[in-house]
Amino acid sequence: MTRILYPVSSALVLLALTSPSFTKTTLAFTPVATKNSKFKSNWFLSSQATGESEAERLLRRARQLAAEAAAEEQALHETLLDKKKSKDSEMDRCIDQLLPTGEIGTAELVERLKGKKWSTDKLLCIVERLHEREVIASGFDHVEHASHQKQTKFTRVAQPDETELARVTGLIDKVIEAAEMIDEEYMEQK
Repeated sequence: MTRILYPVSSALVLLALTSPSFTKTTLAFTPVATKNSKFKSNWFLSSQATGESEAERLLRRARQLAAEAAAEEQALHETLLDKKKSKDSEMDRCIDQLLPTGEIGTAELVERLKGKKWSTDKLLCIVERLHEREVIASGFDHVEHASHQKQTKFTRVAQPDETELARVTGLIDKVIEAAEMIDEEYMEQK
């Protein structure tokens, strides 16, 4: 293989790579930095120097990009599932603080809510989590996730849990009623 370097102008350099077989040649463009400019052009002619055709190179690159995309997608799934799990854990802790036994009067619940001073958004998240727990405990079809060997699988589950259902049934109504009572007290004070 012979290399011949031909300066065409101060902006272009022609690099010709030749081989004795001349079976297949390709022409490509590559930017090259020089001291006179940020980058200048570099044309080169290459024969099968790498032993890989253009189609094989593109196919290899496509497979590489597909593997990278799959890895990024898996990482995104895991991140989202971790965020959901941590938010659910936080809301479950709040529910346990607010309603430790499940059997609580509305007046006591109002006092606990006043003591916690949670925002409306947090109360909304608590109600959403209570609803989610009630649906799951009722045995309605829902989707759960499981990670196996760096693969996230989603499965449909319909399995009732009577003890959890007895604990969370009606709590949403109690929380909403207590929030309404706090709102009414606040409006009366204004």
